[in-house]
Amino acid sequence: MNRILKIVMILTICIFILFLLIPVFIYYRYRTYVYKDISSVPEGETLIVFGAAAYGPDAPSAPLKDRLDMAAQLYTERKVKKIILSGDGSSDYYNEPLTMFNTLIKLGIPEDIMIQDKYGLRTYDTCYRAKNIYKLERVVLVSQGYHLPRAIFSCHFLGIDASGVYAVGDFSSDYSRWNIIREIGAMYNAVLDVLIIHPSVNETE
Repeated sequence: MNRILKIVMILTICIFILFLLIPVFIYYRYRTYVYKDISSVPEGETLIVFGAAAYGPDAPSAPLKDRLDMAAQLYTERKVKKIILSGDGSSDYYNEPLTMFNTLIKLGIPEDIMIQDKYGLRTYDTCYRAKNIYKLERVVLVSQGYHLPRAIFSCHFLGIDASGVYAVGDFSSDYSRWNIIREIGAMYNAVLDVLIIHPSVNETE
């Protein structure tokens, strides 16, 4: 009985250590796929901008504005051939992709290179739809530093050659500890997502 108890304790400790190491692995492994310099991003890339809170058709939140500013900069540097604006647009009263579209229009981005993906409700949904709806094999992602490793991890496990570019700005250089804590929890969920295709993913274009 004591031997069985020891084995159970050892297995429990190993599982606990593995559990703790998941966010550490995702963060440090997949941040290596982030471009440190915009000039090193290849030209002609398909860009995915992840949604965040929007306060109206022309009012992006601070993190979303930082992401859109980076998207516009990548276009200005001639790095982008297509931009997918992926976020929550499932309601008649709330539409992140529309806010993103309107903001980028004001920043001089041609509307014909932008696609509004209103079913990117979560990071996994966005990556899944990039692969299975838009048939993308290679993408560059734009988001904050705490989010990009998880997003790249999800894309890679879905078979997309993904890299990333950090959003910059007031929010992106000084986000709260809460954002980091929340992201750690989301990393565990991301592992479950790639192991089991989440049933909430919308297959509609």
